[in-house]
Amino acid sequence: MVAAFTGLWRSTAVLMPHSWRVRFVAHYREFAEGTCREIRLWNGGRRPGLSE
Repeated sequence: MVAAFTGLWRSTAVLMPHSWRVRFVAHYREFAEGTCREIRLWNGGRRPGLSE
């Protein structure tokens, strides 16, 4: 997955303005951190609520 995303990023990011790349990275980081947080909650036996 990382290799696929890297290839996609290399071929598309160069076409986008710097401000778009900065926003995309921030949003993707937030998504990835949320996914990791949800996995930790599930693994801890806790079902995440909508606010989490």
